[in-house]
Amino acid sequence: MFDNEMRMALGAMVGLVFEPLIGFGGKYPIITVFTASIVMATFSSVVTLWHTDLIGQAKLQKIMKAFNSELREARMKNQKTKVEKLMKMQPELMKMQTGTMGSSFKIMAYTFVIFISVFAWLGMFINALPYKIISVPWYFNVNLLSINVIQSWFLLYSLGSIPFGFAIRSVGKIILLRRKLDAAEE
Repeated sequence: MFDNEMRMALGAMVGLVFEPLIGFGGKYPIITVFTASIVMATFSSVVTLWHTDLIGQAKLQKIMKAFNSELREARMKNQKTKVEKLMKMQPELMKMQTGTMGSSFKIMAYTFVIFISVFAWLGMFINALPYKIISVPWYFNVNLLSINVIQSWFLLYSLGSIPFGFAIRSVGKIILLRRKLDAAEE
């Protein structure tokens, strides 16, 4: 990420695949950015779903919901003994949550290099365009390299990847959980 030469080399390698597939000869940069965002959102979602224990995660969410409900109720009723008892259980629950978060960080390590490579390629792709001004529904002249909070091309990327990734993960969870529950019933 911090070594510019390595990032550009990785971006060039990704370009060997992405340029002919979604580069469109530089004619449709918005479609290229959106397509890259959809490809990466799909990749990220599939990797995340593949490496996540969905049943364990659902059980932990149910346990945490019940714990928080009990704790809230005990505090509202001013049941100090029950609150103390529940607070003694909290470190064990936090340990369980930390284990779940640890697996999420492992997944991020797998995908990190690929994401950096794709972002490097997108940056190189945008920089190589003969024109960097596009029109979007909310503004007619957007410079893809302009920076308001983040570069405009990255904002376009996010507009595609965030909702699409959420949808893929949601549908994937439903499908995988249904399959696991069906297999458990058999």
